[in-house]
Amino acid sequence: MYLLADLTDQVVPSQLANVLGVNPSTVSRMVRKLSNQGWVKFEHYGRVYLTHEGKQLGKTLVKHNEVLEQIKTPLKSLCLKPS
Repeated sequence: MYLLADLTDQVVPSQLANVLGVNPSTVSRMVRKLSNQGWVKFEHYGRVYLTHEGKQLGKTLVKHNEVLEQIKTPLKSLCLKPS
């Protein structure tokens, strides 16, 4: 969601469903859970907005993913080396 959010930190639920390959009802359930945890705010049948905490979490997750991607190839080659 963080990567899909535009400059206003909002996402259209149907866009999220398309990208994730899930039904819109699945996105609705997910958004309610994220809202209950304080990560997003949403308008019924409208857009989803990242809260400040949601933006911070998204930024952190993207950074962690980038680090994992950087070490994945070297680790893979170490694991696949013949003994």
